[in-house]
Amino acid sequence: MRFHMRSVKSFFIKAFIQNFSLKIIAAIIALTLFILVAGESVQISKRIKIEYSLPEKTIIANELPYEFELVLSGSKTAIGFVSGQDYIYRVNLTNAQTGLSIIRINPRELNFPREIIVLSISPATLYPRLERVSEPSSKPLTPFKNKNKK
Repeated sequence: MRFHMRSVKSFFIKAFIQNFSLKIIAAIIALTLFILVAGESVQISKRIKIEYSLPEKTIIANELPYEFELVLSGSKTAIGFVSGQDYIYRVNLTNAQTGLSIIRINPRELNFPREIIVLSISPATLYPRLERVSEPSSKPLTPFKNKNKK
């Protein structure tokens, strides 16, 4: 029985020692492939809500979107993290003048993880037109009276 154990032991020793350099190269290739497949990049589309901050007695006079869409790319874990979060993009117009403004959406302000790459933004630019709200008249409104009626 002991003789049999020695032959098995010598077989495994020879199996590990023979062609050792080829086995190291094969292990490196396998590890590289594993890292490439495990770190595979995925893409998602994510909608982000927009919040506008306005100066007092000012309104937005034109139609603006209240969300925009991003196409994101990154590792499965980073994309999984981002897809589970609710993001709000804040547009600060408190120092803007009345009239048309041009706001480019900057995805860096959303603080995505570093592994996330923004592939596209739609819309990428906002064009708010601000107008002052006039003070309401202090005179009460009277209903229209038809003078032609007798």
